[in-house]
Amino acid sequence: MRHGTRLTRHSRRLLACLGVMVVAGFPLFATAEEAKPPSLSRFAPAGGQAGTTVEVTASGEFPTWPLEAWTDRGGLVWKPLEEAGHFEVAIPTTGSLGLHRVRFHDSNGATAVKRFLVGNVVESAETEPNNSPTEATRVEALPQTINGHLEKAGDVDSFRVQLQAGETLVAALEANRLLGSPVDAVLELVDESGAYLARNLDATGLDPRLAYTAVRDGVCVIRVYGFPSDTNSTIGLAGGADYLYRLTLASGGFVSGSLPAVTIANATTALSPVGWNLPENLAPLSITPTGEATAWVGFPGVAGILEVPMVDCRNPVAGANASDDAPLTPPFLASGQFTQVDEEHRYIVTAVKDQKLQVRLESQKVGLEADPLLVIRDAEGTSLQAKPERDASFAWSAPADGNYRFDVRDRRGRFGPGFLYRLTVEPEVPAVSATVSADSFTAKPGEPLSIEITVSRQFGFAESLEFVLALAPEGVTADPTISAGEGDTAKKVSLTLTATAAASGPLRIISRPAPGDATAGPSESPAAKASNVTFGTDALLEAWLTVLPAAPQSDVSPPSEPE
Repeated sequence: MRHGTRLTRHSRRLLACLGVMVVAGFPLFATAEEAKPPSLSRFAPAGGQAGTTVEVTASGEFPTWPLEAWTDRGGLVWKPLEEAGHFEVAIPTTGSLGLHRVRFHDSNGATAVKRFLVGNVVESAETEPNNSPTEATRVEALPQTINGHLEKAGDVDSFRVQLQAGETLVAALEANRLLGSPVDAVLELVDESGAYLARNLDATGLDPRLAYTAVRDGVCVIRVYGFPSDTNSTIGLAGGADYLYRLTLASGGFVSGSLPAVTIANATTALSPVGWNLPENLAPLSITPTGEATAWVGFPGVAGILEVPMVDCRNPVAGANASDDAPLTPPFLASGQFTQVDEEHRYIVTAVKDQKLQVRLESQKVGLEADPLLVIRDAEGTSLQAKPERDASFAWSAPADGNYRFDVRDRRGRFGPGFLYRLTVEPEVPAVSATVSADSFTAKPGEPLSIEITVSRQFGFAESLEFVLALAPEGVTADPTISAGEGDTAKKVSLTLTATAAASGPLRIISRPAPGDATAGPSESPAAKASNVTFGTDALLEAWLTVLPAAPQSDVSPPSEPE
């Protein structure tokens, strides 16, 4: 008997009882229970340059190959190559800057979402060994973005650059904030003898950035290392499979921000660049509405890309106002830059007694460098409220009608091209958002799949909402579900999906005013228009749904047992 080509009578009876047809000793197809989805842990490199095609290696497990790719923004074309885990990624010249969230999928399921960042300068990959200054990788041409990896505990990556006296080097690292790397990174600049020239830990959140002007001609070494972003008992330098970073080095222009630091969702906005070594003729960039929540902005001929939110018109202001003759009336969004030591920006704001205002001060969490503090004072200068915490967000009400001072300064009196902030002041109005904790689901034909939706109601929002499927794979349906203004469903509801056959594709859920709701507010109410439910920790507008094939029904009857 040939092993693997014939089955005993007992084996055939057992397989028949399990409902698996066999041909020449092998299963005809896998059941839903046997299906194994792909998994994805990281990309190498973690990004690429706009207008190029780059080969990317995806690490993970890929039981079947090739896989298809989904991205949250579109534009990038991920072409699977012959070797599993390898892709050729075509990056468009326009419209591709910034962060892209990517997942792979097949008929058995979908991977977790990973991040891929597109920049605007030439790119290269880190090469080992480069732990010591003598082994440092020589970087010949600037500007350049280096895709690196702190592979293991104790890893230090080093890069050598030649500077001329009076030349300013900017080194900016992206890791934790945009790539999601679990690293609190450090940038150091030393000379050939190892003497410190500059050092930075947390310029933009946990990601470092430094600028150094050379006092003499010579070679400088940039060192990259890190610690765990989630603190633990470990004492020492950290590394691991997902400790990825992108290091941009520039001795010419580098843009660190813009004024204003927002774009308007329903009008063209002119953004004036802020940064180091910017060309004198670098004109403001006109940004037109795209329908997206974020505009990713790059200026011609300079390194650095900006993440600029697109907001509804809120009277954007660039630079402080200190005149009682022209006070600001909420809602407004101001942005400023500290350009000298201990600089203070003063905004005169007209407020109505007991009107509840939402105040938000942002900088490092949104990729800017300032650590701003806000003090609200009355007309006589008496402090009414001070918020010492970083990136503060709070509610405030004026004790009387009149003008008030909103004084903003950097915590340590610092200044420079990266020290920008955004200040938002707007009346408190009822608001609602809806989230789902997962961003990928698996179902089976004929079996219901329940998706739990958390409804967050703020500032007295009490309208009823209807949740419906806005996009789903073919054959997938769901009856609408209602979140009432009060009671058990006010904070949590479930949308139950059913599928008729195997399928795979994106899934989108929206909320809208519940039919016949007597509590429905005015047309400007948040519930008066459709709103997207967001999925997962990345707040995706689309989840992924895989409907597995139904387990086959056997038409082979097991032989009767002898009596």
